[in-house]
Amino acid sequence: RSRAEVVLELKGLVRNGELTEEGVAMTRDLLLFVPSLPKIQRDLYLLLMGKNVSVAVEMVLIRDGMVYLAWRKDKFFTGWHVPGTYISPKETTLQSVQRCANREVFGIEITTAEVIGVVNHPDSPRFHDFCALTLCEFHGEINETETGRWFHEWPDDLIEIHRPYKEIIDRHR
Repeated sequence: RSRAEVVLELKGLVRNGELTEEGVAMTRDLLLFVPSLPKIQRDLYLLLMGKNVSVAVEMVLIRDGMVYLAWRKDKFFTGWHVPGTYISPKETTLQSVQRCANREVFGIEITTAEVIGVVNHPDSPRFHDFCALTLCEFHGEINETETGRWFHEWPDDLIEIHRPYKEIIDRHR
């Protein structure tokens, strides 16, 4: 057992690996002070998201038979991926993909967002998530950069976890 587990047990907050009534009350009180998920610190975000199955929207952008992909390089993934984000509390799918577009594909307005498929990722290296592939219509021009490009063919360095998306997205090109 970790030092933290021993301390929580000694304080009567955990017994036999389960929260006691006092532990539940204290956890509830602490969670009232936690900001909404996109605004919390990254390490706390990853810890909290790993305690449940998160729902993501993957923003599928298609133009002239091409798919827009973004470059990602972090401790979890390196390669091209379908841009996406996690749905925040009280947020619609359209609001989520617009927030993603504002962060990853600057200068476009998402006008419609239609879920075209879902993929479950129980073995993701980050945490378990459930992804809704969301076909988006948009206004505005997407400029290619080193972090985002249009693809006719799927690149070899598409991140592994997004490979199941290819068949679903290809049906909509």
